[in-house]
Amino acid sequence: MFGISELKQTRVYQQGREEGLEQGLERGLERGLERGLERGLERGREEGLERGREQGLERGREEGIRQVARQMKVAGISIAQIAQITGLPVDDIEGL
Repeated sequence: MFGISELKQTRVYQQGREEGLEQGLERGLERGLERGLERGLERGREEGLERGREQGLERGREEGIRQVARQMKVAGISIAQIAQITGLPVDDIEGL
């Protein structure tokens, strides 16, 4: 049988164990959240940069097509032909 001092030690041990588990869980959650946030921010930056590059390339292509259309118009090529070759709407070409 357990004596009073042994029961107290068991109770103290259990309380210490429970407190230790609780603290461990809290620290684990905090660290997990921090790491998750860091990874999420990093992934977000990477995706943002990729989207920005794609948009920049697309804008550059569009501007290049408009520049060629302008040059074709100056060279006397018909607006209908320019529209057919570049894929630009007639209204856009007329506004160049």
